[in-house]
Amino acid sequence: MAKISIVNEGFGLGGVERVATLLANGLDSLGHKVHLIDFTSDGNIFYETKDSIRIKHLRKRKTHRKVRYKYEFWKYNLSGTPIKSINLYKEQCLDLINIINQNQYDFVILCQGTLTSLLPYIKKGIKNTKIIVWQHNEFNIYMDKYYKSVSDDYKRGLKMADLVVCLTKKDEMLFKKYNDNTTHIYNPLTIKTNEISNLHHKNIVFISRLSLEQKGLDYLVEVARNLSEGWKLHIAGDGPDREWLEEQIVKYNLINKVVIHGRMDPDNIIELYLLSSLFISTSRWEGFGLVLTEAMSVGLPIVAFKNQGPSEILADGKYGVLIEKGNTRKFCEVINGLTSSLEQRTKYQELSLKRVKDFDTKEITQQWDTQFKKINGRND
Repeated sequence: MAKISIVNEGFGLGGVERVATLLANGLDSLGHKVHLIDFTSDGNIFYETKDSIRIKHLRKRKTHRKVRYKYEFWKYNLSGTPIKSINLYKEQCLDLINIINQNQYDFVILCQGTLTSLLPYIKKGIKNTKIIVWQHNEFNIYMDKYYKSVSDDYKRGLKMADLVVCLTKKDEMLFKKYNDNTTHIYNPLTIKTNEISNLHHKNIVFISRLSLEQKGLDYLVEVARNLSEGWKLHIAGDGPDREWLEEQIVKYNLINKVVIHGRMDPDNIIELYLLSSLFISTSRWEGFGLVLTEAMSVGLPIVAFKNQGPSEILADGKYGVLIEKGNTRKFCEVINGLTSSLEQRTKYQELSLKRVKDFDTKEITQQWDTQFKKINGRND
């Protein structure tokens, strides 16, 4: 069995943090020795981990890094010249290299783009450890938006990785432009329940971080304004644009149509799914979409705008309804058609329950284990 560490910028509340913790638990169950390394050293581990999984923190705190990052990013916006990741994270990077060398890991999994951009510097300081970079969002979003300021280092990191893991088939083809050793592995299902919705409740559920641009909250408001009589939209989640959303609800007199629950724990989220008859996603982009698979696991029909994550999960519309991005008129037509037809909701429920089997945690963990063996095989 292998000694493996999973490194992320933190392990608090969030989608990447959740699937990274699930993978750690799964790999531990296979007999691997697993560590989680918190790159920001904030000390907050939100999700449950097995007792045998060790948690390591870098010595450096994140406050200084954040201040420097804002300054360097401001300089980038003025010049348009990519900045060097190592200038932002030198102390943390050296600390991470020391931890890797001290523990002699067989594999290190670096989550997301910031750590990928540091890989060229990390590689210089280690010897035998194989590095996997795990990409959690769309290729184009990473390249053109999230990591544009460190694009040179990010591309170098992709090229130098022993394996690039992304979430969709389309992204696999795009990342292969930088590294032939690229594969896609779905995120595992993040909730467990044996119950399914009876589809009789006049509730539609939307669960997301409340971020206006990415999550399409402007589209969501338009959808809420056109809901069928008697149906309610239930929103779970919090985020920087919650106040804007609340203002729109008042502005358009949607108080009797929309309920914002805020952040909810997993048990309450399951209860909300079970009391709903439809799940919607209005995101402009999604690397995957954990809440889609969660909703499908309790038998909810899915309606989503077409982008990378939902398209992969719904197999281009085979297992749910995909709408051309931004076409709120069509989105509302589809929703109102489903709210008026239990037969149609039942049809899509059956499709959701069929598709969700492909996201079984044990199966996903086994796919990772297979990749570890392939990496060793390439280097024998």
